[in-house]
Amino acid sequence: MLDDVRRMDDELDRTPRVLDVLYDSEFTRAAFRAEWESWRGVIQAAIGRRSPEITRGEVLARLIELHRTVEQDPSIQTWSAETLYSPKAVYEDAGFDSWTEAKQSVGIVIWHRTKTLEFDE
Repeated sequence: MLDDVRRMDDELDRTPRVLDVLYDSEFTRAAFRAEWESWRGVIQAAIGRRSPEITRGEVLARLIELHRTVEQDPSIQTWSAETLYSPKAVYEDAGFDSWTEAKQSVGIVIWHRTKTLEFDE
């Protein structure tokens, strides 16, 4: 996640001086929303497709990482209200009974794959 945020930071630096008008907390929220939007389509597609090629663990691993970001900064918790797929909706659609079960089902190998795996088929 941090690498993605740094990449977005670099990309934003090449745009007109957007960062000049953002305070740290506002930038954090903006970066998070940009990160979420970049993965929202992936999550929607995976849920809609329900294909075994994209496992529920792979989708949830990425979402759990985003969820942890929210837990660290409560000021950006509005993201779940701004999207169709809150963590609860995603874990239920993926067939898990609880968020805890979803987290326990995501192994280290799957977690690592989400760091490098591209979902464009």
